[in-house]
Amino acid sequence: VAMLRTGQADIIEAALKSVKSLVDEGFEANATLRNFYHAAVFMGGNFWYDPAVHTFEGEAVNIRPGFKPDDEHPWIGDPTDPVRHERARKVRVAMSMALDRAAISETILGGLAPISYIPGIPITVPEWDDRWEIPFDPEGAKALLAEAGYADGFEFDFWIPNDFPNVDVEVAQAIAAMWENIGIRAKQNTIAYTAGRPNLMTKEQDSPWMWFMVGDGINYASAHIRTATYNAHGVGWNGAVEIPELASFQNRWESLAGDRDAQIEVFSERADWLKEWMPFITVADVPKLWVTNPETVTGWKMFPHVEPGTVNNLETAQPVK
Repeated sequence: VAMLRTGQADIIEAALKSVKSLVDEGFEANATLRNFYHAAVFMGGNFWYDPAVHTFEGEAVNIRPGFKPDDEHPWIGDPTDPVRHERARKVRVAMSMALDRAAISETILGGLAPISYIPGIPITVPEWDDRWEIPFDPEGAKALLAEAGYADGFEFDFWIPNDFPNVDVEVAQAIAAMWENIGIRAKQNTIAYTAGRPNLMTKEQDSPWMWFMVGDGINYASAHIRTATYNAHGVGWNGAVEIPELASFQNRWESLAGDRDAQIEVFSERADWLKEWMPFITVADVPKLWVTNPETVTGWKMFPHVEPGTVNNLETAQPVK
């Protein structure tokens, strides 16, 4: 920001809480990108597929070691144990209810990031329904924890990758502080994504971690829905959340290609499911704005991109004559 103000830089990526003041000073925010990311907590360890595969010799091999549905991992459900599954669901919902999303948006994100409750749909589009809202209710959250058997709360390791541009460490720290208010002690671990990624790929990640989910607020093509739910359990990436229901929604959506109304029905069912089971906790739809000096730069138009805010199309930026 200082370099922009002193003329040492012509284009910068500014923290959202700085954007309004910069615009008031006469700088311009690149608003043509229009896409954003959901700031999200992945409730790691919720591997709801069979944790083992069998070799040709009949030997069972555990391929999901992060699946630990026990009292040391209260957020991890077990679809083969209905009682355990429901207790874990209540814990995840309580952790979502503990968050003051409005405060995070206003104080940390400059009022420029609309609140988000579930992945895949922003509150600003016509398809949104208020039934998907999650109330900010710390007392209700405490009551749910008590119902689940954790009236005294619990402790866990909260991984916050500090080297990834779409992970806002300050937002994650605020989330951890709000959990503290209901008795959940999140020990913040800010090791780099590059250091923590191996645990994702080996499916050993067994605790909630801070990440992001893609959303553009414009359309809900099948590829977008796939990335918005991150039901990733193939080669290349894994979010420590593997859920058959999400794959089923995706398959139904794709089978209805060309029937927009039917696809929206599936989409609404999925949103109902996401609110009820809460495998991901989203808090805000965060735009990535680049700020320019209009006295030196003109004509720059960025294109929408799968990684929100990724700088691109710089060849269209022209010096002011």
